[in-house]
Amino acid sequence: MLTGRPVKYAWDRAEEMQVGAPRGAERWYVTDGVMKDGRIVARKFTGYFDAGAYTRLSSYAIIKGVGHLPGPYTIPNVSANVYCVYTNRTPATAMRGFGITGVDFAIEAHMDKVAETVGMNPIELRILNAYRDGDMKAHRREAKNCALIECAQVVAEKAGVTLSPELKAATSVTGGGGARGALPAHTATDEDGQVEGFQATSYANTSGASSAPQPSPTTSTPARQSTAPAPAPRATTPPVPPPSAPAPSPTPQAAADKKPARSGAMRFSSLSGFRRR
Repeated sequence: MLTGRPVKYAWDRAEEMQVGAPRGAERWYVTDGVMKDGRIVARKFTGYFDAGAYTRLSSYAIIKGVGHLPGPYTIPNVSANVYCVYTNRTPATAMRGFGITGVDFAIEAHMDKVAETVGMNPIELRILNAYRDGDMKAHRREAKNCALIECAQVVAEKAGVTLSPELKAATSVTGGGGARGALPAHTATDEDGQVEGFQATSYANTSGASSAPQPSPTTSTPARQSTAPAPAPRATTPPVPPPSAPAPSPTPQAAADKKPARSGAMRFSSLSGFRRR
């Protein structure tokens, strides 16, 4: 700063460990249910994120990691349990690809193992299971602007891999939606994945306009038997309050002091750890 010229400075190892922060170490366990033709119908994730001595941004990192599951693939049954673990190591911090790089590497390495197990080319396996526009993601968001199929086709061409005519003709804009894009009629409601039998009138039906049963996924895993009674469905419309006398009009000063209602989507602040708008 005194010379006004560029300066290059490198920490030694002791300084790096004292004031620097590494990427959080991750360990992922992935288990798949795969049909003979290579279609993945179930995937289970268990992950551990080494936060170091303090959480810093690690708790937000695992939220992003779970939101990325199960990768760019349409899998009708997904289970995930991810843990942010405190250890006696240097606290981790954000790096490029924050919260997604580690789990993405694990997913794609696992896909290669699945392809080897079922005897398929890894590129063909990815095209077969890739998201199409209109598919429903595991965290209940519609897949849009998908392009994995087209990217895989280019990779196959450049790598000299011969694809079947069906896979050559596949696109990300067709074949999606429909049953692949339907919200599930039931949802896991506890930490062990116990399905308690929510009706279509639960929060899965966001429109509130119809109570018709939602179509179930094409393939599903049976729920464990439970002796506990199923919770009552939530009402789709709020109860109408009884009529009451009109409230007095606020004075101009009171109206000026009143803060406007907050609007807009909620997001998680990686700086303070609080949710804010």
